[in-house]
Amino acid sequence: MKSIFSNTSFWGLNTLLGLFICVMSFTSCDDNDSNEDSPITVTKVYLEDASSSSVPDREVTYARLGQLLRLEGAGFTGLKRVYINGYSTYFNPVFLSDNSMLIT
Repeated sequence: MKSIFSNTSFWGLNTLLGLFICVMSFTSCDDNDSNEDSPITVTKVYLEDASSSSVPDREVTYARLGQLLRLEGAGFTGLKRVYINGYSTYFNPVFLSDNSMLIT
């Protein structure tokens, strides 16, 4: 048992592994919120009709609360909240890209 802990290659390997883990923990995370300052522009708003697949999505100028909408534009990355006519609406960040988003 004494020979295992006195072996220099054992301690050298553990030291190397420890250094590797420390270096990877500092370099693995990246702050990519640099798009927060870009202006948000909405070019089109579509009404998503999930109940009927025969009706294509149509561009709308108004919508009611609770309807599923798709917004197309630019600068949606980093979006925190969406308000429509003063009402806070829900959006799933999974369905958010820089050019398109789904809101209800």
